[in-house]
Amino acid sequence: MRKLNLKPNPTPFAKRNYKDEANLELKNNREINAFLLIYSYIEAYLRELTLLSGNRTREDFTDKIIKQFDRLNFPNLILFNLLNEDIDVILYCKLLGIHEFRNKLAHEFITIDVTNKNTLLEIKRVAQGSILICDEVFKAYEKLIKKRTAVFDPKIFSPRVFKT
Repeated sequence: MRKLNLKPNPTPFAKRNYKDEANLELKNNREINAFLLIYSYIEAYLRELTLLSGNRTREDFTDKIIKQFDRLNFPNLILFNLLNEDIDVILYCKLLGIHEFRNKLAHEFITIDVTNKNTLLEIKRVAQGSILICDEVFKAYEKLIKKRTAVFDPKIFSPRVFKT
């Protein structure tokens, strides 16, 4: 029986410094950009967690499966990771909060007064908190990568690349 033979091959975004990128946006008073950037990183890490979880091999991910996978929305993605025990209930709730805030920005943007200092402070506060939450998601991602590395057997690995 083959064990966890999906080689941990981090996507290039995993090599970028999301903290520096988001903090630069905050420093330049681009609070909304900072928040959306972190939200995007969180979603990308959650998608990677989902693909790396379990005992699947790269051959298990056909183009059809990947296409369906790309249709998962954020709440379903975090639910999947919770049920798969890649994240805990506390992180799950934090991620739901971030998603609700993102939806508020997206769906009410036209009515949000982005010139209001209190509004910008609130967005900045949420962006800063989201960086800390992204740290938690990244730690879960790293943990899974290390787990996969520990049992990686190059003799049974097939280098098929995911299509995204």
